[in-house]
Amino acid sequence: MMWHVIEDSSVIGTANGMAYFAAAGYSDSPGPASPHVYWWNGTGYEQLTEVSDDGTVMIRVSPGFQAVLEKVMKG
Repeated sequence: MMWHVIEDSSVIGTANGMAYFAAAGYSDSPGPASPHVYWWNGTGYEQLTEVSDDGTVMIRVSPGFQAVLEKVMKG
């Protein structure tokens, strides 16, 4: 399990790193694990990643997560 507190623009690089780490851990795991990264939006978890059929990991930005990103980018 990984955690990152969203405080500044470092969240962008961190989210990418977490997405690839989760996907790699999923493929290397001997038991059940999720290949996804989730964001706690204050009321529940929201899935941020998608894995395509060819294994490409993409981050999906919802309107709520976009608002958080814009807020921390402004400083």
